[in-house]
Amino acid sequence: IAVVSTQSTWGTTLDHRSIMLRRATFWTEEADAPLMTLERGFFKANVDAVLERTARWPSLAGIDGDGELELVPAEFTEHSYIVKRDAERTFIGAAQQASYMQVLSTMERELKDYGQGMGYACAWLSLFFEPLVVAKILRRLATNDKYIPGYWRATAVRFNVDAKVFGRMLGGFFPDVLQHMGAKGVMPQTFCQKWFSGLCIHMIHFEALLAFWEQFLTEGYEFLFKFALAMLVATRESVLEAKSAAAVYEILRLQDAPDEAMCAVVAEAIGLAVDGAFSETISALRVDVYDNEVKPALDAAAAFEAEAAAADDGDDDDDDDE
Repeated sequence: IAVVSTQSTWGTTLDHRSIMLRRATFWTEEADAPLMTLERGFFKANVDAVLERTARWPSLAGIDGDGELELVPAEFTEHSYIVKRDAERTFIGAAQQASYMQVLSTMERELKDYGQGMGYACAWLSLFFEPLVVAKILRRLATNDKYIPGYWRATAVRFNVDAKVFGRMLGGFFPDVLQHMGAKGVMPQTFCQKWFSGLCIHMIHFEALLAFWEQFLTEGYEFLFKFALAMLVATRESVLEAKSAAAVYEILRLQDAPDEAMCAVVAEAIGLAVDGAFSETISALRVDVYDNEVKPALDAAAAFEAEAAAADDGDDDDDDDE
């Protein structure tokens, strides 16, 4: 892999090997990085096999049909505050931070928005691919109906719709669980974030996460619903015994789960058999949830903002009269 050196904004020459896992200093620089907490030594011991396995992900995502994409220049320094802060929170090494910011600033320009889940996905994909490929996969996930368009926007209306859709599903399959969660103040819009927007990054260990992402890229958003159902199958009894909202969240984030349990949940989701109406059911629920729950709330919020703006204009007019 060719090495391209460039001057960073910190005034040092950085090693910009395109794939992070191949960078000479990656393992020493990022040993304590938050992203690598769940690596468990699996990638370090199997770099070649991991990169061979992930090499087909761009094809699974179908990025070749999306047209060209131009990255912001490597020397670009006008990154937004949130991109800079997320880079500092995600990676330790300056080269990794620079690559990460280049991709996310490109995506901010393309999508004219930013959500934290996109930062998680960017970091994860940057382990395996050069920045341009990472950006193309992110664009595909963020704009194609097969995946999660709208999830990574500040308002994230599409995510909220899908979380509520899963709440409806949960009520159909496990009404006792939904009732118990509701009594503890646990809503699908909160516990689905790690699964749907965060795509299980920072939640399950890397061996399980590889399998999760392969299936997600293959099936798209349908797999997220399958995973959510598999999670409730695996954790139902524990959730029903939970005495607080915090305890429920810990269970649904697999915080104390052994590695084998994480692999088992992903395997359960991959093998989950659904009938041919699964996709149609999700689509119908999306329409119903949006029309009857989300849109009325959005309209009410817009009306409130308009009234507040009109009141402010009136106050300004009064001040002018004085």
